[in-house]
This record gives sequence, structure tokens and C-alpha cells, in this order.
Amino acid sequence: MHGHQEIALAVAAPAEAAAVLRGCGCPPRELDPGEPVRLAEGLSLVRLGVGPVPAAVHAARLLADHPSHGVVNLGVAGAYPGLDSGPDSRPGSGFPTVPLAVPLGGTVLATRSLLADHGALHADGFEDLAAMGFPPADDAGWEMPDSELSRRIRPLAHAEGPIATVGAVSGTDSAAAELARRTGAVAEAMEGAAVAFACYLARVPFAEVRVISNVVGDRGRYPWRLDEALMGLSSLSASLSRALIVR
Repeated sequence: MHGHQEIALAVAAPAEAAAVLRGCGCPPRELDPGEPVRLAEGLSLVRLGVGPVPAAVHAARLLADHPSHGVVNLGVAGAYPGLDSGPDSRPGSGFPTVPLAVPLGGTVLATRSLLADHGALHADGFEDLAAMGFPPADDAGWEMPDSELSRRIRPLAHAEGPIATVGAVSGTDSAAAELARRTGAVAEAMEGAAVAFACYLARVPFAEVRVISNVVGDRGRYPWRLDEALMGLSSLSASLSRALIVR
């Protein structure tokens, strides 16, 4: 990025915002949704809220009121079973084998941000909006171009792959298995595609990068490492601040 281009780091939850502030060496503070705060020259932080609807609304407001030269949606996410190479992921039967290892605490850069549960659930399966004839734009999932923004982030990621955006998280093994098979996603979160859509309409570069906090599926069966993931998010934020700002 050149000159005085402003890059916005967009998170969902207060805990994620606190982790980013900590990683960037900024004092703790409460962030009003949609209102950016300066982290450093050329870099800001905005909290969009949890879920695709508040994320889309506040991202659109951000881009209208504070023109940006790029938005990076970051935070924590769940990895689908079959991805975590660690011994305590214990994937259940019926999950796809995906040749991409994303350990708990690992960082994933999205190659696509997918609107994974927008559509119709029929007796014989799921039909997405595009198949129904109502695509939200040119596609229901946005490819991340090989832009300077993504190239600067790529060395910080352990892996790359599609990240599913859902309105309701997959809380059972069967739901997680179906969504992973259907979309080919490697991880699940709740905001990425919504923010990508706002950036797509505003013609603003976008990237999504996530730290893995849990394995998607039965929450009583798989491990959760939220505190560790938030620590990883702080480290990622420090690295992003160095990678995205050209002094």
C-alpha cells in the first residue's frame, strides 16, 4: 500500500477488538459499532457486531462515511473436522478428508468468503440463493483477488481456503459435515461474506483472515481454545500492522 492509504481492520466482538488493540500496543477502550478508531498512521480498527446482518450494515456505513483503501476482516473462527492435525480434535465419522491442516491456534486466509446458509433447505438437501435464481451479486461467494493486500497478508497465514459465513453456527457434527462437504470450506465464521459484499459494492479491496479457536460441530465433543486464539489474534494484529503499513 502506498502513500496515506487507510486500511481498516474489521472485527465482530468486543473480545476481538480488545485483542487487536492489545496487539497493536493501544490502550483498551470500548468501540461503538461502525465507528473506526486509529491504530497507527494508515491503519484503523472498527467493530462491526456479531453476525452477517450487523456486519453488512456497519461495513456499508464505514465505507460510506470513511472511504478506505482496503478492509481486512479478522477474528476467531472454527475449523471443520478433518483439518486440525492436532491429537485432540477427534473428528467424527462422516466428515470429509480435506488435505489442509489448520491447527487450533492456526491462522487461515480466505480464498473465498461464502454465504453458506442463505437459501432454501429442502427434504433432499440445501439450495443456495444463486441456484434459486436470486444471487446477491455476481456470485454468492467472493474470490479474493491476488491483490497487494492479500499478498501482504499471505506470509502470516498457516493455510488458505474458503471460509463459510453462517447466520447460525453449526452446532452438531451432522450440520458441520454437510456444510463442509457442500461448500468445501475449511473454516466457519459469521461475518466475512457480509463484509466482502459491502466491499464488493464499494469496489474496495477485501481480505478475511481468521485464527482457529475451536473445531466446528458438537460443542461438548471438541476442544475450545478461545483464550489462546485471542492471544493469537493479538500476535496476528501486531504482524498485520507491520505488513500493511508502508512507512
